[in-house]
Amino acid sequence: MKMRQAQFIDRYDADDDDRVSSVEFEQARRGRFDLTDEDESGKVSSEEYVYEWEDRLDLGLARDRKLAVTQTFRRFAALDENDDAGVTWSEYDASGRRMFSAHDSDKNDEINGADTKRDNIMYNPRKTLTEDQQEAEQARLIRRANRMLRMPSTHTLKGMLTKYDSDGDEVLSWREFNLARKEDFARSDVDQNGSVDEEEYVIEFEDRLDARISETRAGSVKQARRRFKALDDDADGAMTFAEYQKSGHGMFKRWDSGDDGYVSRDDALPKPREQRAEQEKDGGSTNTVVNAATN
Repeated sequence: MKMRQAQFIDRYDADDDDRVSSVEFEQARRGRFDLTDEDESGKVSSEEYVYEWEDRLDLGLARDRKLAVTQTFRRFAALDENDDAGVTWSEYDASGRRMFSAHDSDKNDEINGADTKRDNIMYNPRKTLTEDQQEAEQARLIRRANRMLRMPSTHTLKGMLTKYDSDGDEVLSWREFNLARKEDFARSDVDQNGSVDEEEYVIEFEDRLDARISETRAGSVKQARRRFKALDDDADGAMTFAEYQKSGHGMFKRWDSGDDGYVSRDDALPKPREQRAEQEKDGGSTNTVVNAATN
């Protein structure tokens, strides 16, 4: 949630004062709407809306792919402990054991919801940070929030289960994990010589990466079409700026928890959507809010 707040401020803070006024937000939304309205008709069609999103999506996916491949070269170097340009099963297994142990906090050879969560371990709001550290943390949060491409990360419990929990029971045993790692190693070792070289390692990852990109792109374009329908209140196939800003006003109000016309890092984070929906069910109406990252 903190990274979404950082992303919102980074996206709409035109004067770089580390906060977003309602005027800045309105102007930025107006600019995005006019850019999307290619035929300058004063309305945005479904095709215009989706095409504009596809352009941003493809740029983001290309950026994230390049970064992911760069990180893969670094991972290979870290795995190759003896610097002989090849990763043996012993080296690969040692990395896996460290990874599993870091998540298995109760040391029962299983990873599940009972283990201490390591998600967002880099962000600790109670930790005192220097100004430089705060800026670096803010930049990290923004980069993370702006990613279009997300591969399962073994740094988080969810990522570990997504990647290795083959039977989907939300419990990852050491046996299940070790078997999956052996399959990964064998798939990477194309020439079956018992050692994975850098090219083999990177190519195997790129294959998975490109499959994920294809899946992500298809799903995201579908979501863009759904968003347009949600924004097009009168369902006439053409979205006005007023319709566009109906969602925008809800978005700004949600982040402006201080209700002072500004969104800043000092503002309390809004309640999670699930909790807020339950409260509104009891005492008020609900509004459809489109995420700042996708609208």
